[in-house]
Amino acid sequence: MLMKRFQSRYESLLRVKEQAEQVAQLQQELARRELERTTDFLRQLEERLLAASAKLAAWMGTQLHASQLLVHRQQVEQLQREITRVRTSATSIEAAFRQATERRLDLTKELETLRHAREFELREYRKEYAQSSQQLSDDHAVRQWGRPGS
Repeated sequence: MLMKRFQSRYESLLRVKEQAEQVAQLQQELARRELERTTDFLRQLEERLLAASAKLAAWMGTQLHASQLLVHRQQVEQLQREITRVRTSATSIEAAFRQATERRLDLTKELETLRHAREFELREYRKEYAQSSQQLSDDHAVRQWGRPGS
């Protein structure tokens, strides 16, 4: 009975560990994909910024109307703000990825601790069982043959 309870508890812990590992892996994969998308987007924004800067430099060399220069300068500034925002987002995604990895390690350590505790409980149970079996055997012998020396 007690053995079945320990076995059930251990199996439950294993299922929890597997589920936690799956969640951590999914979180890591999601963070990795989001980081890739953000990096690609950032690369595209930087390319657009370079192109806009080149256009601005070319236009500055010519006699462009002041309002057109202002519009192009504003576009460059907008792209710079967008790049900053995306970099900030990438940093937070990297932090989430690290946090998911740390959580996975914590869960693995916790499961290892629980496994050691289960093994200890099982050893204690076996000792108690052996003692109980010996006591029952001794009691049976006393009933059958009487106390030694009497």
